Amino acid sequence: MKIVDPASLVPYEVVPLTSEEADEAVRLRDNGRRSVGQLSMTAEQQEKFLYYQAIDRADEAWLRTNLPVGAVFDVLGVTHMVVAIGRERAAFGHGWQARVARPDGKGGLEHEDIKVGGLRARVEPAFAYGGTVGRPAAS
Repeated sequence: MKIVDPASLVPYEVVPLTSEEADEAVRLRDNGRRSVGQLSMTAEQQEKFLYYQAIDRADEAWLRTNLPVGAVFDVLGVTHMVVAIGRERAAFGHGWQARVARPDGKGGLEHEDIKVGGLRARVEPAFAYGGTVGRPAAS
């Protein structure tokens, strides 16, 4: 069990992929697109794809470093514990999230799946959501 100290959190940082990683990611994505009859990505689509790949890596790194399974933190006096970490599989988006348990007030536990932006809002001091859910806007 790790008790989370907001003052000692590792900062969230989006690091662009290296050129080799970017080339490989684009090649794999284009192969997948062509296998279902789509055209290769345009340069603009590649840039956007690589930007979101970098965000995905930053989300995973922040989550695994700051809130590993077993991490305990308080939000407004209520103790929360990370019980699982994984990828969200939704119709719109595939981001990193944690399953968090907290007391339900009736002697049991309540579970909630919270994405990285929501977790950062709960544990980082002075965190504020931006127009892109707590992430820097694409340039």
